[in-house]
Amino acid sequence: MNYIEPGLAVISRYIKGLSPVPPIFGRALKQSETVGPFDGLGLEDRDGAAMPHVQQVRDRACVIGAGGMIGSGLMRALADSCCGDIVGTVCNEAPYFGPMEGVRLERLDLRDKVAVRGFFLAERPARVFLAATSMCGAEAAERSPATYLQEQLEIQTVLIQAAFEAGVRRLLFVGSARLRPQNAPRILEGPDMLADAGNPCDEIFALARIVGLKMCQYYNRQYGTRFMGVLPTSVYGPGDNFRPCMSRVLPGMLQRLHEAKHARLQSVRLSGRCFAGNDLLHVDDMAQACVFLMNLPDEELRRELLRAPGACFITAGSGRVTTVMELAEIAARVVGFDGRLVFDAPRGDGSSCGAVDVSRLESLGWKARIGLEEGVRETYEWYRHNTAHAFWY
Repeated sequence: MNYIEPGLAVISRYIKGLSPVPPIFGRALKQSETVGPFDGLGLEDRDGAAMPHVQQVRDRACVIGAGGMIGSGLMRALADSCCGDIVGTVCNEAPYFGPMEGVRLERLDLRDKVAVRGFFLAERPARVFLAATSMCGAEAAERSPATYLQEQLEIQTVLIQAAFEAGVRRLLFVGSARLRPQNAPRILEGPDMLADAGNPCDEIFALARIVGLKMCQYYNRQYGTRFMGVLPTSVYGPGDNFRPCMSRVLPGMLQRLHEAKHARLQSVRLSGRCFAGNDLLHVDDMAQACVFLMNLPDEELRRELLRAPGACFITAGSGRVTTVMELAEIAARVVGFDGRLVFDAPRGDGSSCGAVDVSRLESLGWKARIGLEEGVRETYEWYRHNTAHAFWY
């Protein structure tokens, strides 16, 4: 079946010289703009021959899901790294970050299969970061598990296939280190990450990401693509989700402490098992790790992530485990709340991913640089100054 004939009318929606709808922000693409191969990122099959379906791609990086915490972190990291032409996509949400030099932002409904394919065929990016399916909270998946899983699988499948058809040279699928086996040891190495679907609270999320990662691996095996995955630990930072019914431990904790401080309460009840441990990774560190992996030389990329039958993904983390109690003490200090902290562990509080093995990534030359208290302070300051955007998920 041929998936690459959406028609000129659909494709033209994304050619800025023809489209009546301008980009959300950024420079519109001119009809006369030339395209060419991306230097240093040749695309060949396993035998070294050029892949026959691939047309020329532009020297362009694309972030699918640029409006969320991870996606916006990737946009900042790419802009800071002077990666040239950058395009990001959002669905219906308004991004909380403003225009950046060399960055263009487009609106794209990822549930619209034809529109997704039209977007990729029109943009023809060389590098794609798939960050659109980041976890929105265990409770959301529990309320509508069938719908959540179906949508995630469909979105991932269409995105990966559309990237392949458009000749994307490198693709990075953003998963999570929460794909850990339920009874795994605390320190996990890459091949152990997909031993089962994860613990019950995250099962739906884990299943969808496992399929996405395996799809990347199978595309590499069948077509010789360079599709890979990164599994970050618990990511936090500016742009996190502070909506009470969907937030993770840290944003929920900061919100409760903030409200307790202003209400002058003597104590505050916090969700989470106080001794559960997590490796917390600042979103800017995580984004820098993604850009670092995307820019690996071909030889290192083949050796570390594309050598069959090995896994095509790598874990990223800070290398430090912090308990909920330790995190609460840091958060209370940052917020300025000096009352008593009371912990509970309600159903759906999520899992602790413990410590993951980050030695492979560090051996390649990358290491997390943002300290936990510094990162928590930055997250809280963002929350204080961006409350209009902290609950829009």
